Amino acid sequence: MVSSIVNLLNGCMKNDNNQITVEEEISLLKSYITMQEYRLFGRFTVEFSIEPSVMSCLIPRFFLQPILENALIHGIEPSGKKGLIVIKGYKQDDKLYFSITDNGVGMSQEQIDLLLRSDIHSQRSRLTGIGIANTRDRIKMLYGPEYGLEINSVKGVFTTVNICLPFMIGNEGGI
Repeated sequence: MVSSIVNLLNGCMKNDNNQITVEEEISLLKSYITMQEYRLFGRFTVEFSIEPSVMSCLIPRFFLQPILENALIHGIEPSGKKGLIVIKGYKQDDKLYFSITDNGVGMSQEQIDLLLRSDIHSQRSRLTGIGIANTRDRIKMLYGPEYGLEINSVKGVFTTVNICLPFMIGNEGGI
């Protein structure tokens, strides 16, 4: 638990390039997961399916964490059942894709539409999905309108957040 906290704090306190490798982001996610496992008494499992070819790709630091956090807080916790979250990462057509799927409470299309509306996310509190809207806006701002985030869900069954980014491999000095 302590090493997970230290790893997350180190990730937060770095003043260097905001881009990190997928491998580093996964390490930060695993530290976050360890902390949440203690908090939720092991009520969930996380499975990773990340293609080795994407591990050296660059993405914004703490990019996937808000999506994982929403899956836990809004999907798994209220479901009352053993949770499963599957995180996938892969390359397709010179683009980097991630999907995060949980078997929690799911959402209606109306809830998804409200969650993704740009005009209201600045008025939200911590527990109303601002992480999703901020992540989507961050993608558009950094990479342009051809990249983004979408949500697919069936109420009572699952939620999947799909993310599309440019496929960028970094070197020691970043990009």
